[in-house]
Amino acid sequence: MELLSLVSILALVLVLVVVLSFVISQQLNTQKASLGGEDLCIFLANEVNTAASFGEGYERSFNMPFAYLQFDYSVSFENSGRRVSVSWDQGSCSMPLLSNVSGTPGQGSNFVRFANGVVVFN
Repeated sequence: MELLSLVSILALVLVLVVVLSFVISQQLNTQKASLGGEDLCIFLANEVNTAASFGEGYERSFNMPFAYLQFDYSVSFENSGRRVSVSWDQGSCSMPLLSNVSGTPGQGSNFVRFANGVVVFN
C-alpha cells in the first residue's frame, strides 16, 4: 500500500513538473519573440537614422541576424509620420526616423543607401 501511494505521489509530481515546464517554455518563447521584435525595430531605425545622418553617398551592406527570422514579423515604414513599425503575433514596436524610406529590407543580406534625400533599401 505504501509503495502504491509513493508511486502515485511521484506520478503526480512528474505530471506537475511536465505541465509547468511547458507553461514556462511558452512564456519564454513569447518573451523571446517580443525582445526580438523590439531589437529588430531599434536595429532598422538605427540603420535608417545612420544613413540619414551621414547624408548623400552613404552606402552599407548588412545582414538581418538569424534571430529575427525565427518568428513572423512584418516591417513597415510610414513616411508620413517618419516611423518604422515592426509587428509580430504578441505585439508591435514603433520608432521615429530622420528620413523618408523607400523599399523594405528582406531576409538575409541587405543594402542601404542615402540618395536624393531618401533612405533606400534594396
